[in-house]
Amino acid sequence: MHDATSPRPQLRLAIAPGVASSNLAALLALQRAEEPDVSMEFNEVTTSDLITGLYKRRFDVGLSLKQVSDSSLKSLSLWFEATALATPLRYPLLRQQSIRIDELKEHSVFRWKAEYSPSLDQYLSSMSSTERPNVQHVSSFEMLLLWVAAGYGVGISSRSRIETASQCGICTRPIADGPYEVITHLQRLSGQTNLVADRFVILPPFFVVLSLGFRQRFYIGSRASVLHIPSDSYSPMPNAVVGGYRTLSSPSPRPWRLGRKRISVPPGSPA
Repeated sequence: MHDATSPRPQLRLAIAPGVASSNLAALLALQRAEEPDVSMEFNEVTTSDLITGLYKRRFDVGLSLKQVSDSSLKSLSLWFEATALATPLRYPLLRQQSIRIDELKEHSVFRWKAEYSPSLDQYLSSMSSTERPNVQHVSSFEMLLLWVAAGYGVGISSRSRIETASQCGICTRPIADGPYEVITHLQRLSGQTNLVADRFVILPPFFVVLSLGFRQRFYIGSRASVLHIPSDSYSPMPNAVVGGYRTLSSPSPRPWRLGRKRISVPPGSPA
C-alpha cells in the first residue's frame, strides 16, 4: 500500500508486435495480483520505437521478439515458444505426423513478419534456392490464417498461436527438424533505478504456474531442484522454457516461493 501523499507507483510497459500471447496475459495477471497498487501503462509500439522510448526514458520496460545487442540495454529472454506448421484441412501433408522444412519446397509458406524466429531464418537462408520453400510474408497472423484456411499453402507460427486458432479451418503439425523458436525478450535501460521495474523483471520465471499449472522442476544452468511448483492438473506444454528456465515434469511436495515471499495466484487462475 503506497502513501496517499506520494504519487502512485507506475510501470510503463512497451509491447512490440507479436509479443501478445497467453504467456504475457498470465504474467500481467500475476503482476496485477502481486502489486495491485501499481498503475500499469501499456504502449503498443514498433521495435524501433520501443528502443528509442527506453533510451528517452518514456518506457520502463519493453517486450519484443527481437533481441537488441546494445551495451546500454539489459536484455532477458523470457519465454521460448516452439513453432509449428499450420495446414489447410484435407491437405496432403496431413498424412505425415511431423514435417521437415525441406519437405515444403513445393508449397507456399506464409509467415507473419512480426513473429521473428532467428533459428528458422538462419536455416532458411542457409538452404539452396532449389531446396528453399517459397516463403511469403504477411502483415498479421490473421492474414496467415486466411491464406492457409483458403488452401493457398501452409503457415509457420508459434504452436500455441496456431492451436488457439484451430477452429478457423486449419490443422497443426509439429516441425520435425529444429527446434525453431520464437523468443520473447525483456529489454530495459542499464543502470536505471526503478524499484517497480526491478520487481517486475523477477516475476517471469515464476508465472508458469498460471499457464502450465502442474508440478514442475526448474533447472537453472546446471543447478537442479531450485524451485518447485505444486499442482495436480496436467501440462499442456511439457518441457517448456520460460524466463530462461527450462522446465521438466516432476512431482514435488513443497510449495514454491519468490525469495521468502510466497507467490499468490490471482482468483480464477489455474493452479
